[in-house]
Amino acid sequence: MIDTVPVTRDEQFAGFVASQGDAVLRLARLLSAGPQDAGDLAQTTLMRCYAVWPRIADNPMPYARRVMANARTDRWRRHRDREHSAAEPAEQPGAWTVAAPDPVEQLADRDQLLRLLRRLTPRERAVVVLRYYLDLTEAQTAAELDLPLGTVKSIGSRALQRLRVAADEPSLERS
Repeated sequence: MIDTVPVTRDEQFAGFVASQGDAVLRLARLLSAGPQDAGDLAQTTLMRCYAVWPRIADNPMPYARRVMANARTDRWRRHRDREHSAAEPAEQPGAWTVAAPDPVEQLADRDQLLRLLRRLTPRERAVVVLRYYLDLTEAQTAAELDLPLGTVKSIGSRALQRLRVAADEPSLERS
């Protein structure tokens, strides 16, 4: 008979962070207003997950996504009246291409997408990221954000339209 050593809560959580930490940080980058905010958002999410770990250990990512969306909304509400630096790197004029096999082009496209997402409200950004980046259904997105299904549909439609308009602006096009 093989004796198994029980895995502690800390070891389980460390395993989760090792396997899903990059995904949590990527999601934080998509939801946050800037790169400095993404690390704080990911850390807040992981701290809140650790606090309830025994309850969520079987399937922690849905809880982490919801915590992150809520933390981002809370942070936005707290800081919306403060001044923010508008210093953004100057854009290069030119056409935006859909296919970019070159890694440098892929990085530039990702950077442009992040800038476009930052133009959305936190709620719109959360809906777009959950629906199209994490590929959740409208019903799953509504459940994650604790919103009615119709609200998720209207927010998603409005956000996609804003992204289309913003992507066509000459100031965002690049070569």
